[in-house]
Amino acid sequence: MDTKLCELLERHDAYWKRLPQGRPLLSFTTADRFPYDKMRASRALMQPGMRITPDMVDVAAFAEQTAEQLEYQSEGRLPRDFFRSVSPFGGIPWMECLLGCGVRAMEHSFVAEPCRTSPGNPDSLRLDEGNAWLKKYIEFLEVYEQKFGDAYPVTEPLMRGCLDVYGSMIGQEEMVFAFYDEPDTVYAMLDRINQLYVEMVKLTLKHSRPFHGGMLHPYGLWAPGSVNQFQEDMCALVTPGQMRDFVVPLHNRMCAQFACNGIHTHPTSYHVFPQQLSVEKLGMVQAQKDEGDAPIFDKLDILRSVQDAGKCLNYGADLSMDELDALLDRLELRGLALTLRVSSEDEAMTMREHILAVCDKKASS
Repeated sequence: MDTKLCELLERHDAYWKRLPQGRPLLSFTTADRFPYDKMRASRALMQPGMRITPDMVDVAAFAEQTAEQLEYQSEGRLPRDFFRSVSPFGGIPWMECLLGCGVRAMEHSFVAEPCRTSPGNPDSLRLDEGNAWLKKYIEFLEVYEQKFGDAYPVTEPLMRGCLDVYGSMIGQEEMVFAFYDEPDTVYAMLDRINQLYVEMVKLTLKHSRPFHGGMLHPYGLWAPGSVNQFQEDMCALVTPGQMRDFVVPLHNRMCAQFACNGIHTHPTSYHVFPQQLSVEKLGMVQAQKDEGDAPIFDKLDILRSVQDAGKCLNYGADLSMDELDALLDRLELRGLALTLRVSSEDEAMTMREHILAVCDKKASS
């Protein structure tokens, strides 16, 4: 193992352990926010309103395109502290499909259709071997492991957590009312969905080969043990009390089964951050500045609360230099990773040098 790789792995290990660091982990991207309609393998599916079925998803075509993307990325000059992985096509809402939802193409993405009436029956939720979407997911895992697994570990796509899946299954408005009308059934549904989600993560990890003595996280972070990355976008629809009583116990139980857990969030979930951050084995929060959001100056205290709770922060955004300076000034450098969207390789190089200079000045002050 060469010296540069050893140093990088030590940085990633220090990130998870939140050890003192002279600068954050850095990654830069020029990728489109809406990539699916730009991808050759998915373009045929991107006909708004068209219902997608498992037989329409060509795993071989996605594997071919993934190989081309990896080759192209390896030739680029974008500075990058993160590693690369491969995963089943992320446009498919896998958990929702596995539990009976239909999926339709939209202009830039795919959406799950409600498939059950409120509040639902938890005893009816299961993953059968004959499930066509499960077979398709396993096909992705097997093909990708065989084709890429030695150099690029297979990781889970960004699969949705129990709240997101439940809201998709019965409808978002119906979910809001169900919390008040039949809370016991809601909790049972969330619990069952969460159990099945854990099964899917463990299934994925069986096809994810060890990576330099650890595992590779879906965001490209080396991790010292098993990884789990989830999202709960629909926590935007629940109160802090509902988050504490209905969701946090399930997240505690889920995260206890993996070594390195991370959650993907949006600014719409900031009102339940105190509850989410109470999850004991949640190690990392991925936050981001969404398209159209105001500058982040009034969000810095919220981001700092992640670090104050003892969690790592992985922040993604397109930032002005003023925003970047304010972020670096307010946040700790330990346990900090940044994925910054730029328009060109030259901009990435300039921004990286600026970050290094700011961090050097911060360390000496």
